Amino acid sequence: MRPGAIAPLFSSAFALGYGWAAAAHLQWFIYYPAVGEWTMTTQPAADAGPPMLWYGWLACGAIGGVLAALVGLVLPRAFEARVWPLLSWSVPIGATLWLAWQARVWFQQ
Repeated sequence: MRPGAIAPLFSSAFALGYGWAAAAHLQWFIYYPAVGEWTMTTQPAADAGPPMLWYGWLACGAIGGVLAALVGLVLPRAFEARVWPLLSWSVPIGATLWLAWQARVWFQQ
């Protein structure tokens, strides 16, 4: 595939990886802004305050996107014609809507 056609693969895989990590509460690291500490565990100090899981979710999505882009670079150009532009938009939009549905509990309290 040509490098310009990699963006739909990256964005779709990023959205799916981010959505999966956020919904399953999987993150590779956690940031505690009150103490300025990065950790790979969920056992903070007593005064650490609330954690920011977002950075870990971004990392999961980025790894998924980069892996999909690398796979896309070795695919033949014939595959590029099969990647429908609407499909490349529908996956990130669908993942965003699904995340909004998952986050509804934060706003109902």
